[in-house]
Amino acid sequence: MKVQKLVTTVAATVIFAVFSSISALDAQNADTQLTAKGGPSKPYHSKKMREKCHGLSQDMYEFGSLLNESNQKMFCSTFDDAQRKQAMQMAKEKNIFGNPKMTPDQAVERTAKEASKETDKIN
Repeated sequence: MKVQKLVTTVAATVIFAVFSSISALDAQNADTQLTAKGGPSKPYHSKKMREKCHGLSQDMYEFGSLLNESNQKMFCSTFDDAQRKQAMQMAKEKNIFGNPKMTPDQAVERTAKEASKETDKIN
């Protein structure tokens, strides 16, 4: 009975570790995934980006350069500083294995979604 319980506990731990690792690898490799525009994600320092994000602090500007074009526009032009900080903090969070929980783009999208929910509650 004790052996069966131990085997069940070990199996559950292994399954959790495997799924967590897969999730972490997905987030970690997101920078090589295709963006909505069809190209690989990379720092985006175009003239448009410089114009949209010119008034931001250096760390916010650098974070903005990691985003795809549509998320960059939202982060630099639509978000207020509190939302920018929230997205940056979300992107820094690590799982129990030390891997990112989400990509910068995912963090911006989640922040926008949460802001939309808050707006809906007010209206």
